[in-house]
Formats: sequence, C-alpha cells, structure tokens
Amino acid sequence: FDCEGRLRQSNAAAGLLDLRAEADAVLCVPNQRVLQTLDERTTAPEVFAAANELLAQGVRGLWQMLTRPGLIQLDFANLERLLRGRHAESVFASVEARGEHRAREVVERLAAHPFLAGGEVLAGSDAVLVNVSGGPDLAFAEIDRVLGQVQRLCEQAQVVVGTAVDEALAGRLQLTVVVSRGGSAPLPEAPSAPQPDAGRSPIQSDASESAAGEYLTGETGWSRASSRLVPPTPELSAAQREQLIGKSGRGLLKRKKAVQTTFNFDVTSRGRFDKTEPTILHGQDLDLPTFLRRGIALN
Repeated sequence: FDCEGRLRQSNAAAGLLDLRAEADAVLCVPNQRVLQTLDERTTAPEVFAAANELLAQGVRGLWQMLTRPGLIQLDFANLERLLRGRHAESVFASVEARGEHRAREVVERLAAHPFLAGGEVLAGSDAVLVNVSGGPDLAFAEIDRVLGQVQRLCEQAQVVVGTAVDEALAGRLQLTVVVSRGGSAPLPEAPSAPQPDAGRSPIQSDASESAAGEYLTGETGWSRASSRLVPPTPELSAAQREQLIGKSGRGLLKRKKAVQTTFNFDVTSRGRFDKTEPTILHGQDLDLPTFLRRGIALN
C-alpha cells in the first residue's frame, strides 16, 4: 500500500528485482489496487482480508485451471509459453457468478477486477489464457458468450482458451485469466557503490524507486524485464591491477618445467626358463633375478 511509506516500497521493489532475476515466472499483484473497490469506511483488517481473498481466489483459479480435466484443456505447457520471458508483466485474476445472467455478470466482474486495473491491463495485453468452468448445467452458449466478450476486452492479444466441467461448480460460472504483456526493456542496472557524500542508502536507488512506482502503486505502465540479472564487473585501481598481475606472474615463475618421461619396453630373456611356466608369487616372477625385478642397473 502507498501509505506504508517510501522505504517499504523501495525494499519491496528491490526484492522484486532479485526475485525476477532468479524465478522463471513472477506474477506481481499490487495491494494498492484493492482500495479502488472498497468503501472508505472499510476497516483496516477488512482491507487486508479483502486483499488476501482476491489473491487466494486467483491462486485457486490458476491451480484448478491447470489440474482440472477440461473439455478444452489448458495445461502447464500453455502457462509456460505465456509467461516465459514475460514474468515482469504478468497478472492473474479469477471471478465467479451465479444466477440467470451469470455469463454477463462474470465478465463484468472480471473487467472491474482490481488486479486488472479496471480492464486497462486486458486492453494492453499481448497474450491471455482464459478458462471458463462450470457445473453440469454449463451451457455452450454461455461459454461462447463469455469467451467472445473477453476477447473483445483484449482485441490485440493472442488468446488461448480452455473450458472444464466440474460437479463441485453446480450453479456457478468461474472465469480465470492469466494476462501477459511483452516488451524488451532490460532490468534496471544495478546501483554502483555509494560515494562518501551519498546521502541515501543503496536500497533507495532509482531502479528500485522506478519499480516501486509501477508495481507497488497500482500503475499500469509496465516495463520489460529480462530473466537474469548480471552484476557489473568490479572496478580496480591501477595499484590493485599491478598487484594482481604481479601475483599471477610470480606464480607462473615458480612452476616446474615439464619433463618428458619414457617407458621401458625392453623384453627380458628368461634363459633356460623361457619355455616353462613362470613362478609367480605376489604378482612377481621369481624366475627373474632380483636386480631385474627391482629395475636395478648393474655397471
């Protein structure tokens, strides 16, 4: 929430940047958008409970979309193709409706969902996964109507649809979407080492503030982030470079020169024992003289 202050926003933004650098997919859900749907008289515990409930609905809808057998199946491969390389700009939402006009109401609730910023996220999306689920009473006309209205909300996006029937959803219509927007902007550069006269901590860098402004205040101007963060090379002074070069040079001088060795392929004659079975004890041929077995050269 914005009211938590600039420091908390910067901390959250820095953590989000680190998470994006390591994770294959990140779905960012700003709590600030939840306030748009609540009354001013809503108590603080109710606000946090509402934010947790919206998040739980989305996670539950996403899990059901991937695990529930469907008439038109959506699986993890569809989700992977949607989110790969785009996890900095992806959100999800899940809504339900009942009654005679549930097909119209479920689309209206989706368009007004706080995680989708009143439909702005859908309008600017590039790819969308849409799953419509219902009970045994789910009519195909309802599926067609819902999917048609959702596609009109994101006309520029590539839409992948799925449908499923679950007896546990009798009398209900569930709509789940995963929305992604492409781009090519890299992750903000890592902040350089603080100077002695710097009056701010490294965590309050411009990169963190920028990310906080976009993802933690509920704004929909998304930026592109790469999937891996590469730290900059350390800067060394001239004295440090000479010291490192000197150490490596001394190490090379101390190395011993390689010496080419030879193998002894001389065949030793067994004399009178040449045609008899050798007398082997502990792996040694006792028919050979001791000085030959031990490789002792005689002058």
